[in-house]
Amino acid sequence: MSDPSDKLDRAERIEFWQTIENRLREALRQCERVLSSGADEEISIYLDHNELGLAWESFYAELNDLACKPPVSFLEIIQETGVMMGFNKKENQSGTLWNELKNMYNQKT
Repeated sequence: MSDPSDKLDRAERIEFWQTIENRLREALRQCERVLSSGADEEISIYLDHNELGLAWESFYAELNDLACKPPVSFLEIIQETGVMMGFNKKENQSGTLWNELKNMYNQKT
């Protein structure tokens, strides 16, 4: 499976991944008070080190464990960034998580 940004030139690729990072940081801002202790710091570290997939998977794990309903806008960001990173097309752990998130999103909206 190819990287979703493979067909982009260098400048477009940088912009593409920066957009994903910015969207994930926005999701973090929206849910800082909802996330479990230490999760916001862990996700922030992943983002600081350009580990966007790990940050996304950490968001998923937190969503799965949350007792409360996160804002719809947060769920939309996580779903959109998953699509941007191609998780909806992967037949691996990320793809499985994306499908579970999609089902979770549909139940909570």
